Formats: sequence, C-alpha cells, structure tokens
Amino acid sequence: MAIIEWPLNVAPRALGFHMRGMTVQGPRTLTGRSQVASLDAGFWTATMRGLNVGGAARVKAWRAFIGLVEGGANAIRVPVFDREQIPWPVAGTYAATSTGFDDGTTFTDGTGFYERVILITINGAAAKRATQIGATIGTAGTIAAGVYFSIKDRLHVIREVVSTSGSDQTWNIWPPLREAVADNAVIDFDAPACLMRFVSDPSTDLDLTYGRFGFPDIELVEVLP
Repeated sequence: MAIIEWPLNVAPRALGFHMRGMTVQGPRTLTGRSQVASLDAGFWTATMRGLNVGGAARVKAWRAFIGLVEGGANAIRVPVFDREQIPWPVAGTYAATSTGFDDGTTFTDGTGFYERVILITINGAAAKRATQIGATIGTAGTIAAGVYFSIKDRLHVIREVVSTSGSDQTWNIWPPLREAVADNAVIDFDAPACLMRFVSDPSTDLDLTYGRFGFPDIELVEVLP
C-alpha cells in the first residue's frame, strides 16, 4: 500500500475530524437499560465540504490525485488544516514564516509554504496502545487539552495535560498509540496529518460547472494498522 500526498493546492471550505469510539451495545431490557462494552481504541473519520477545485491547475491536480489513490487501494496523508489551534511559539508565527509562490500567490485557503518551528519530542519510549505519554517541550506555545498532533502520520488529540515539570509534560491522549514510539521521537504539531481512505468512490466524483469549477464534498476514514 502506497501513501499518497494530499494535493496542496486543494483546500476545503469546511472541515471536521471526528472521533469515533468502538462500542458494542446489547439489547434493552424492559426498564430501558442495556449493557455497553467499549474498547479504548477508536478511530478517526473526516468530512470535507466545498473543496475548491477551480481552474485548470487544480482540476488536473485533483484528477491525478484520484488516479493515484486507486479507489482506496492506497492510503492518503490528509492534513488536519487546524492552524488556528496550533500552539505557535508566539502570535503570528505562521504568518511570519509562511511564503507563497514566486509570484506572491498562495494556496486556495490563503496559506503558503511553511517551515516548521515547533519542536516537541517524546520523553521516554512509549509502548503500542499507550494512552499516556511524556513529552519534552523545546519551542512551542502553551500546550492545552484539545490540541491535535501526529506521530508518524497517526493523528492524536491531547485529552488532558496531566503534569508539567519544567520543560517536561505528561499527557493523556486519544486514540492509543498505533505503534511503539522511541525516546526523542519528533511529535508533529506544525502540520499534523492522518492516514485515511475515501469512504466510497462516488464521494470523489468531480462535476465541473462550465468545465472550469467544482466544489465536491468528501468523506474519509482512518486506515488502521
């Protein structure tokens, strides 16, 4: 299975990453009660609304991208597009380090190329399925619950900052780690991403208005290891 990069010049008007738990519910009794069993794993789904596939360059980029995905045979590295919630070291960091193309233009969502500035690493090796990890903060703003990050293109969210001691912190995270992580491994806060597939082929259909503009809505689901 190959990993296909998301086309950087195609961005959604609206986007949601959704946490889905894994539960099994038994039948209800006459009192209305039922037993629910839950696993600690869970997975991500995503919806993108109003993708801006307008103009010849974006239309061709989208067609090539869909061809590479091969109907779900290959995984997609999907960016989270969540820069407003990213713990930048100082206000305006993204704008100060983001640059456009040679002619000054940017991508469809107004962003440009970006050089990563946040440095956070794993503090102590963590086992597969761990739900609590240690981190060493190098360069970053305030780390808070609800912030996305990724490790090896596996998306996680901080559920709770358990403790802080100098530059070291301990976090509760969701979902559990998909694989073991080595000490000092880099944690990606600048551009977190998730390995995903399209839910169905029809969601990738592109209908063009006057042969020039399209705004498809798509749904994706995490590729589990």
